[in-house]
Amino acid sequence: MRKIFRNEIFNPLRRNLCSLGKLDKYGGLHIDLTTRAIQGNGLSDKLLHLCRLRRSFPTAVWVYLNQDHFHLIPCLCKPSPHGPGLVFHHATGLSVTLFRWLAEGPCRVPEFATHQLGVAAVLVSPALEHVVMVRERAGSSGFKGWKFPTGLAHLGEDISSAVLREVYEETGILAEFSGILALRQQHAFPGCFGRSDFLVACRLRLPSACEELPSIRPCKKELSDGMWMPMTKLRSAQVHSVIKDLNSEQMACSENIHITTFTSEILRLLSPSKPASSAMELRQHRFDSILDGHWYDLYLPR
Repeated sequence: MRKIFRNEIFNPLRRNLCSLGKLDKYGGLHIDLTTRAIQGNGLSDKLLHLCRLRRSFPTAVWVYLNQDHFHLIPCLCKPSPHGPGLVFHHATGLSVTLFRWLAEGPCRVPEFATHQLGVAAVLVSPALEHVVMVRERAGSSGFKGWKFPTGLAHLGEDISSAVLREVYEETGILAEFSGILALRQQHAFPGCFGRSDFLVACRLRLPSACEELPSIRPCKKELSDGMWMPMTKLRSAQVHSVIKDLNSEQMACSENIHITTFTSEILRLLSPSKPASSAMELRQHRFDSILDGHWYDLYLPR
């Protein structure tokens, strides 16, 4: 539980309200009506009270309904200040998910889709001697070893724009997009509402004006560490295909380098001993669409 919530959990009123459901690691309250019976009016009144508090805890409220509870939707979605003001997040089959963002600032809940698109920034020094690696404070898998900077693409954001934004947000480095190295597909991804996940490994390069490796400024909110790691050190890293192989706390404190199979396979493409053409990159090409006023990006071998 994050420190920001610790004192507020002991507030009796908040503790009573949050007993309605389960809290996630981000401070969101999840109320699943498909597995428990709650009177509609009573739930609406409690949620209205909770939403009026509008402080840092909980960050959001989620309500899960099935066809037996659809009659509650008008009451739960009644606009603020006279109702909880929940809105639709997504619907599949005979189930509906409602939510409301309560924390300060713009809503950070991702939009729902059948697939989630992530990007991994593979930023290597010109001589292929160092690569940018980071360690996350918390991840959906619990892995606390070293990895490439990664993140999610926003709706309507190009892959190239997304990966350049992510590497800058996480490390403070301004880079240039070179091409796509690989694509990972994973289904029932835990951080994507059980949907499928695509992770695109993108090769980046430093601007030609850079005469030396820029310093890394790890994002304190997301990362515990970041560095230009020597490739020689990564080649002797311990590779994990199953995270249960090593306790996450041991991994974070270990002097050894721990990486996943995904990272290991991408690094193999960057071996200096291989011909430059062996690590084929897909380059971004933009074309006009047959739909009037539209365009698309096609990634093709150089």
